Amino acid sequence: MSIRNFCIRIIADCIYLIRYRTLNTGNVRFLVFTGTSGKTLARTATAYALRKAGFRVISPPYGYTNELGVVLAALGVETLSLLSLEGIQRVIQSNPPSDAYVCIELGADWRLDIPWFLKRFKPYGVFITNTSIQEWTRPLENIWSDKQRLVRHIPQDGFLCWSKQNESVEKIRTMGVPEHKYCTLDFTVSAGKMEFLYESQNAKYHFSSPSSALTPYTEAFGCAIACMEIMKKIPLLSKDFFAGYQASKNRFSYQTLTGGSVLVSDTYKSVPQCSKYVLEFALALPAKKHIAVVSAMHPLWMNKTIHYRNLSSTLKHFDKIYFIGPHQIYNLIKRYVPKIERTDEVSFKDLAVVLQENASTETVLVIKTAGRYHAESLVEMLLV
Repeated sequence: MSIRNFCIRIIADCIYLIRYRTLNTGNVRFLVFTGTSGKTLARTATAYALRKAGFRVISPPYGYTNELGVVLAALGVETLSLLSLEGIQRVIQSNPPSDAYVCIELGADWRLDIPWFLKRFKPYGVFITNTSIQEWTRPLENIWSDKQRLVRHIPQDGFLCWSKQNESVEKIRTMGVPEHKYCTLDFTVSAGKMEFLYESQNAKYHFSSPSSALTPYTEAFGCAIACMEIMKKIPLLSKDFFAGYQASKNRFSYQTLTGGSVLVSDTYKSVPQCSKYVLEFALALPAKKHIAVVSAMHPLWMNKTIHYRNLSSTLKHFDKIYFIGPHQIYNLIKRYVPKIERTDEVSFKDLAVVLQENASTETVLVIKTAGRYHAESLVEMLLV
C-alpha cells in the first residue's frame, strides 16, 4: 500500500470511529460496484436511473471511491474538503439519509479495500463488472477471492448482478458462492436488442430494449436496468430513459465530430481489459478508416510482454496508430505493429491537425490513454 493510500485509510478509520454509533444505526443500503473496468460507468448509470425513479441516492461525482469516500458517502456526504472548518463540521454533524442507496466502487485489481469494507459495512447489492482474465497487478485467485467474499456477505433480501459475457464470473461462482442467498440478474445483447433476464427463487422476468438506446454503455445500463427491476420500477423505463445520462469526465465516450467522423475516447486510465474493450468497440463501428491514439498501460506489474502483444494483435487492424509513452514500450509494440508512430504531449496540437485532415464521415478515431498523458486536451482540440 502506498503512503498516500495508507494516509487515506487512517483518516477514514478515524472518521468511522468518531461516527461509529451513527454509521451503525443508519438505514442506508450499499450498492457496491466491483471489477477491473466499467465500475464508474455502471455506478453512475445506476445512480442516474434510481434518482430518475425517485429514490434517494448518494453517489460521489468523482471516480474510484477509496475508503474515505466510502465513509463520507455513508454519512450522506458526496463531496467536501477536510482542510476547511466547514468540511470538518459536516463530517461531525452529517447523518446518513433515511432509506438511501449509497453507490460506491470497491475492488480495483490493485486495491485491497474489500476486506476493509466488510469489517465495517455490508453490501445490499453487488455489481460485478468486466473482470480480468489475465494477471497484470496481482494473482487472479486473490482478486476473485475478494469478490467472492463480497458476494457472500449479501443479505437474504439483497442481490447480485453480473454479465453472462464475463468469463471470470464462473471462476468466482466455483469458489463456493451460496447461490440460495440472493437473486441473479443477467443481461446479453443480441439481434439488435438488449435481452435482460432476472432470476430469483425459480421465477424469471424478461425485458428487452433497443440496443441503439444503450450503446456504448451496454453493461452499465444493464446494471441500472437490473437494479430498477429489483426496485420494481421497470415500467418507468422507456426508449429514451437514459437520454440525459452523461459519463464522468474523461471516461468512455462516443460522439460525432463536426466533420461527421466518430470519436471514441477514454483518457482516464489505460489497463489491459479496458484498453481491449475500447479498441474493439471502435473497430466494430462501420468505417473505411480506423485511427487509434494509445499510450503505455498503467499500472502493469505482471505479464508485460503478454499484455502488449495482446494489445498489438488488436492495434494491427487499425489503419494508423499513434503511441504516447516510453521508447521501450513503443519499440516493444513496433515489433508486432511496424506501422505504429510515436508522438507526445508537446505534439498534441500538430497531431490534432493530422487527425482532422485524415478524418471524414467514414472515419472512426479512438483515443485510449492513461490519465498521466493528459490526452483529454487532444480530445478538446478535436471537439472544437
